[in-house]
Amino acid sequence: MLAQHQMNKKLESISRVLVDLQSRADQEERSILATASRQASKVAGYLLDQASIPSISSASHAFGELDTLTNSYISRLDRWSGAVAKHADADRVYAPDLLKELVGKRDDPTVDFERMVAQTYEALALRARVVVLEKVAAEFSNPHRSLSHIEGVLRSELSDIAENQSRLVRLLEDLSVMQLDSSKVPVAFAGKGTLTARTSFSLLSRMLHSAPDGIPILSESDQTVLELEPGTGGMKVVKPAE
Repeated sequence: MLAQHQMNKKLESISRVLVDLQSRADQEERSILATASRQASKVAGYLLDQASIPSISSASHAFGELDTLTNSYISRLDRWSGAVAKHADADRVYAPDLLKELVGKRDDPTVDFERMVAQTYEALALRARVVVLEKVAAEFSNPHRSLSHIEGVLRSELSDIAENQSRLVRLLEDLSVMQLDSSKVPVAFAGKGTLTARTSFSLLSRMLHSAPDGIPILSESDQTVLELEPGTGGMKVVKPAE
């Protein structure tokens, strides 16, 4: 009995440490996203005023951390897609096992999955903004040179980001139509956790898939920035050729 009690205490201690580490990791990810968003707004202001970005700016570091975080989210999206594809043809899917495959734990996984989806979407959108700013910054620094090669690379990166955003939406659509239940035996049963997951998947899908003809990877202002070029009084919108 004593040995079992000591083992339980050790397991509880390990569990608390893991929860603390996960909490710190979540806070760090939120910090990276918030910092990148602030730096993107600052850089946009410098470019719109045709001002040089100060050497003390931490934008490049913030954008580098965002790039690394976004790549990790894309890798996680690959794993999610694989997990969902595995159950694509199943008549019924045991919800707790699916959520564990998606989140990696059984305690309150739906809330964690919602947070992960929101942060993935935010990271992709932020990364797209940074690519747009990089295009404008390149034109600002090289006003009389053709930048067809780098522009092609940046537009390709934007396309990749948009594709990953679309993959995220398709994933949620697939999850929202899965026949989830809480029983492993051939008797359909939906517990509270399963009903919560079903509702969550449907809501997330509707929220992200707001425009059937095009996922809003860029805001209207971002689309405008794509068509900016340096002018004598600041940045100006490029008029299409007649």
